Amino acid sequence: MANLGSSPKGFENYIIRSCTNTGVWLVESRDMTTGNLEIYDFVNKEYTGSLTAEAPTEFSMLENGHRQTILALQKSLNNALLRD
Repeated sequence: MANLGSSPKGFENYIIRSCTNTGVWLVESRDMTTGNLEIYDFVNKEYTGSLTAEAPTEFSMLENGHRQTILALQKSLNNALLRD
């Protein structure tokens, strides 16, 4: 819970907006060059960002490579939170 509104160490581009002791729920990432915002909703399994023309889209509707990348990100963020 200490990471709410901040970034886990090693993931400075990702801001934890919601989490519990079971892991991250809602994470935002902003590309500082383009200003594009990406939102990862791990509870509802939705992604909003440049891959989906800024429309919330279920993970299952994304290409397999993107879906796997997002799920790996969730795991990496959870591991980083455990180390903090």
